[in-house]
Amino acid sequence: MVFNSVYDMTNSINTVRKQHFWEYFSGSKLQEYPNFSDDLTTNNGWVFPTNSSYDSTNDQIDLTIASNSFDVSYIDLQKPAYFGSGNNLDDDNFVIRAKITKNNDLGNTSKGGSLLLQVSSALTDSSKAPNPQDAIGMRIDTDRTGAGNSFFVHSVTNGRFWDGESSGISYSWGIGDLYWEIVGNGSTVTGELFTGSDYSTGSLGKVSTTQVAHTGMRYLKFCGFVDPSRTATQFSLQDFTIYNGVTSVVGRWKFNDLSGTGGLVRMQDAVNEGIYLQSGTASSADRAGINFNNERLFSHDSSVSIVMGKESGGSIAYFGLGNIIDPNQSSPTNISVHRLQNNGYYFQLKTADNTSASTQDSTVSPNSGFHVFKIINGSSNISSSIDGIVQTTKTSNRPTLAMQPILAVEGQGGNCKIRYMECFNT
Repeated sequence: MVFNSVYDMTNSINTVRKQHFWEYFSGSKLQEYPNFSDDLTTNNGWVFPTNSSYDSTNDQIDLTIASNSFDVSYIDLQKPAYFGSGNNLDDDNFVIRAKITKNNDLGNTSKGGSLLLQVSSALTDSSKAPNPQDAIGMRIDTDRTGAGNSFFVHSVTNGRFWDGESSGISYSWGIGDLYWEIVGNGSTVTGELFTGSDYSTGSLGKVSTTQVAHTGMRYLKFCGFVDPSRTATQFSLQDFTIYNGVTSVVGRWKFNDLSGTGGLVRMQDAVNEGIYLQSGTASSADRAGINFNNERLFSHDSSVSIVMGKESGGSIAYFGLGNIIDPNQSSPTNISVHRLQNNGYYFQLKTADNTSASTQDSTVSPNSGFHVFKIINGSSNISSSIDGIVQTTKTSNRPTLAMQPILAVEGQGGNCKIRYMECFNT
């Protein structure tokens, strides 16, 4: 059973006035965080067959549907940077999204094909052979047989790819982008196509089928085929995301590798340990963090941030608010964070205005225990306290723009843990 984080927000995420947000990071899932998010700035982890390739110039995967081969491009979701070893798509609740671009004009009646997007327990995909697998997915036909365009969803246990497929509905789509969404809620799998990148505008239709029990769902994959009488259709695939353990996406936390690659965030499998945030392992300059994806809800001069967390040793952690997502970029601007470094420095208050940053020491020596870090961003100064004791009052380099929650860590495999965060406008 999945237990989500407990959180509350007084207004919608795009509302600033008198916003009050708190989250107690508990259980096994960081709610609405994309457990898998890949904008394809690298092809790390992807395996490509004959008909697909990685396009590093455009950060996408190019696929030419040229035969009935069912060649499968895939990535294993059990990579540590994604779901983690031994973890799979949730048995009941999930949201899967992908951006697809079609590069052929359907007005050319000699072109067409089917594109298949799926998460499954196995890598085989032929609908014509008994390759048993648990799977959910979506198929779109782009005038494959000259009969127009339609799309389907499916859910199958120990079956073939198209077992458990819904009835198809027609849609209209020319050259350009299309956004796919597949949602499971334990009883129904629903697929919807959008022309809008927010996955809410420009719906081209919705289909659903009965959701069956799934186990071992670890491979995100896609493939395609074309009717022998047709010629190739070309697609590009970008921006895959999977939200595990939820049935809707409000949009809150977003993970970023701020410097380097291979960072991760996950819930700790331990009592009252909160979330575990880790930077990449290649360089001491690697950084990773979570933020509100630039939804800046909190005032620069009348807000408060409270974090219960710790730096786990040999790294630097940042807890607080910022207009940006990286509190230690080359010229950090408009931030107000506690800076924790467990190698000789006192815990510090770090702030930045539009041009430069500065720090001020507390009286708390570096240590790896949990503490409560509070920052009050006022109209004349910024004050900070640790475990209820006021440590600093700072008047220099104060932010001048609205801010969002930011939690970040820096170091070669640097890590920190956060139990609780609260932010509110005063």
